[in-house]
Amino acid sequence: MAGPALAIIGCVITIYLAFTNYSDQEIRDGGVKRGLVVTKQDTKAQP
Repeated sequence: MAGPALAIIGCVITIYLAFTNYSDQEIRDGGVKRGLVVTKQDTKAQP
């Protein structure tokens, strides 16, 4: 019975680390995030 309990504890720790370390990463290189879609902005001026 210790196996499933250890698996649940491991999942909770993994989810905690994922949210605290990787939840709000900034987008570099001129990208724009809209929901789950990341697009690259055109940095050149349109004549």
